[in-house]
Amino acid sequence: MIGTFIPPKTGEYIISAGLSATASAEAPSTTFCVQLRLGTSASTGLIERIGKDPVTVTLTAGETYSMRFYFASGQTINEVIKPMIRFAEIKDDTFVAYAPTNRELYSAMYRAKMTLPDNVDLDDVKIGGIYHGVNSTGWNATHMPVANGGFNFSLMVIESGEFILQIFKQLNGAGDPDIYIRRFYVWNISWDSWYKFTGVPV
Repeated sequence: MIGTFIPPKTGEYIISAGLSATASAEAPSTTFCVQLRLGTSASTGLIERIGKDPVTVTLTAGETYSMRFYFASGQTINEVIKPMIRFAEIKDDTFVAYAPTNRELYSAMYRAKMTLPDNVDLDDVKIGGIYHGVNSTGWNATHMPVANGGFNFSLMVIESGEFILQIFKQLNGAGDPDIYIRRFYVWNISWDSWYKFTGVPV
């Protein structure tokens, strides 16, 4: 059971589960892998089964309703389930039914990692994000924690108030096991020295 809720006003609501066609199978029929079911708080009455497609229902203000997930026995489900309820009167075509999960956000951040230019000065990279340096960048970048060379590297930049943290990881070559970290404090107007953390096989 997900929980119970009380609608703030009487009217039509759109309810969805964010299920794929594979997970919901033939829902909202009786053959399904996963279903989101809307009922009364006491579960004495089934109001609607929700599969891959949103449904519109009329709910009464002040009444208590329940939402429960039902999983078919013996089925394997591998996806994120995202129940959502909103007023049907919202007609905005840009409306996003649900926010991305943390896992989706981190995946999107990784896919959107930025490639640094060949002659980048790492002192200037102060905007939070995950950056990638290719072989030519390894040869030409300045203020690196290691000697220039033909290697790839990743640079993570974390902004936290008055501080900026850089985490440098060489991805191939002799220094592969090592991680380098340094800090920038806005009131000092300069970077601290790089600190090396040597990886040890476990």
